[in-house]
Amino acid sequence: MRYREGMLVDGKPAEVNETMLVATAGFGLLTGLLMLFAGIRARLLWMIVWGFGLVIASLVYITYSVISE
Repeated sequence: MRYREGMLVDGKPAEVNETMLVATAGFGLLTGLLMLFAGIRARLLWMIVWGFGLVIASLVYITYSVISE
């Protein structure tokens, strides 16, 4: 949807809290583990690399979130 130039839009931006971010990181961890397992099983290097990267990124964020509390 487009708005005219200078037109003010009534609406608040979406509220994002820490719980949503940690849940997303948890989902990323689960997805990364599944990708890693499937990549090893199917011998697909790209899936192994992306799964491993997703697991590492998720673990780093979850660890940072726990430590910063």
